[in-house]
Amino acid sequence: MPIAPRLIVEVFRDPDFRGRKVTIVDSVSDTNTIGCNDMISSIKVYRGPGFDAAPSFKAIFYEHPNFTGRRIVLPPGFYPNIHNIPYSFGDIISSIQFAPAIVATGPDYGVVPLIVELYQDRDLQGIKGVVLKDVSDMKEIGLDRSISSIKITRGPNFPPTGCRVIFFEQPNFEGANFSVTLGRLEFQKYILDLHSHPQRFGDIISSVKIVPTGIFNVLVVVGDTRTVEPAILAGFTNVEGNIFRFRTVVINPNPSNYGDPSTAISFNTLDLSDYDIVWFTWNAPGHDRQYFLENAEGMIRDFVTQGGTVWASAMDDNINENGTWRGNWLPVETHPIRVVGSEDANVTITAFGQASGLFSWPNKVDPNVLITDDHWVTDDPVYRILATRRAVIRVLIVVGDSRTNEHNILKELTVLGGNNFAFDVVSVNPNPDNFGDPKAIKLSSVDLTQYDVVWFTWNAPGHDREYFIADADVLIKNFVARGGVVWASAMDDNILEGRGWRGTWMPTDVHPIRVVKSKDTGILITAFGNTSGLFSTPNRINIESIATDHHWVTTDRAYQRLAIRRDNNDAVGILLRWGAGYYVSFAVDTRDAARSEAARPLIQNALNYVATLVKLKGEYVSFQLKYGKGHYVTFALDSRDPARGQAAKSLIQNALVYLAGLAWQTSPRQLHGLRREVMTHSVEY
Repeated sequence: MPIAPRLIVEVFRDPDFRGRKVTIVDSVSDTNTIGCNDMISSIKVYRGPGFDAAPSFKAIFYEHPNFTGRRIVLPPGFYPNIHNIPYSFGDIISSIQFAPAIVATGPDYGVVPLIVELYQDRDLQGIKGVVLKDVSDMKEIGLDRSISSIKITRGPNFPPTGCRVIFFEQPNFEGANFSVTLGRLEFQKYILDLHSHPQRFGDIISSVKIVPTGIFNVLVVVGDTRTVEPAILAGFTNVEGNIFRFRTVVINPNPSNYGDPSTAISFNTLDLSDYDIVWFTWNAPGHDRQYFLENAEGMIRDFVTQGGTVWASAMDDNINENGTWRGNWLPVETHPIRVVGSEDANVTITAFGQASGLFSWPNKVDPNVLITDDHWVTDDPVYRILATRRAVIRVLIVVGDSRTNEHNILKELTVLGGNNFAFDVVSVNPNPDNFGDPKAIKLSSVDLTQYDVVWFTWNAPGHDREYFIADADVLIKNFVARGGVVWASAMDDNILEGRGWRGTWMPTDVHPIRVVKSKDTGILITAFGNTSGLFSTPNRINIESIATDHHWVTTDRAYQRLAIRRDNNDAVGILLRWGAGYYVSFAVDTRDAARSEAARPLIQNALNYVATLVKLKGEYVSFQLKYGKGHYVTFALDSRDPARGQAAKSLIQNALVYLAGLAWQTSPRQLHGLRREVMTHSVEY
């Protein structure tokens, strides 16, 4: 295991960096040893911390073990689908070598404080996974709750005050945990048997957090003296091994606008190079038609560009004379965003927010206990959303066979998984002799732009030689391409006279697929299906209790298979990315009350799942923006009085630790002090 890897490679089972991920820092003579033989479809190659010492290195992928057979040579870069020309190398890689080649450049992996090796078996044996950064869910690397031994080695960017690894019982850094610390003079520790170790953590680990420690200078900026954030922060001088040194400044001199003329200073008199973190408290940049960062916007952007980290609590939308927001201390000219006035709102933590640890470590935070204030609006995808105002997701339920009861079950689910749902139901089959409704409408008469999800119930598109949505084929494909999500339950194969199924509401000309007749049969959930949450959240689904109907047949790898038939491996559940949106299907049969009721838990899960795929509407409570080498992080936190501050105390502590984790990797002050001397002793922990 190299101390300073020249390259760091992440290989993925599926295209577009999906499916199981394995991290590699050294040559692998047989990919069976890392559990991914002949099953690599996409690759990320990063420059490692040791790249500058050997800039000609590339990753070489071989068809056979021991670096033999055909090969492809990849410089640092991202390769979303190696099945495609010119690579044509998907699912055949059996060994991987790092070796010199032509000089190349590419993305940096970032600092590596520790190298954590996780083994499936005792005594550092079995399939191995390498962790260099936080892993919020071990399913991502295919080793969830299956680790029996570990080895932790000092990385090339080991901090001068030491570093520790925390292993958690649950994903997203939750549940019981234990930690292993590598002291400032230690090189390596290992645990040969987690099952007999005092913590008894064998086959339990579900997430891993690497926690470097440091001494951080934090500038706390006050624009409204009502805020209690400075007093709360002052109590957090030592948190999770980090030392925080605070300086608080007031930048509002107007006593009529909650300023302090006796202590206020001009922000542009400060030297930000003395700090790792700048913390803007509630209303700090400006409020009530006053802006306190005049002539300081460029220096704040430069601070972040050079590696600094900025936190911002909620801020006023009423700064300019016309009552609008001003925030040029953010790079709004290249990444547009604005603040709009709002009242306290229910908050939904996004998947990125959950995986970040901001709301779970070191404290489990219920965001709906917090008081929020004016919030963010943007459509720029560069902002990574940590939390959003609870969405109202509009669902159009399409019925083609009146025997189904899916629509009635769905209409009961107005609140689910932190989201609100609003439903409209339309019938598109006018033929009463074919289980239709004479009052049915044309689907093309519905404005699909008013919806986030179109839900096709059982047999909705057509059946018994009738196709009900011919007028809307193009509209549906455009709806998905623009970011909409289509769900489809089972459907009839008998639509076109003598020619079977018709599904031109899907992009079948680009991604061929068809429906074939079948009876209910044994179902196997795939690895992708298991990680999707469709069969586990919020209900654990007994798949054998679900009645299925006609199923899918395709060889196009663009379709992610959620579930398959046991007898022939044909798809029963699929996911297809199309443009900015998705098609999702599971061949569930809901032709009568009994089958519909049996499917109720799956319908609930499916609604929750498609909600995770819906493109957020751009109204956010919290985001993270990478800019240059540093970061902006926000949460629209209202701290105008002690009661609000007390409710926010746990989040403020979490945010401080989270920012330290970012600043440790990017702040010039921290990077200048990284330890690089190599120790030589190992101990069993």
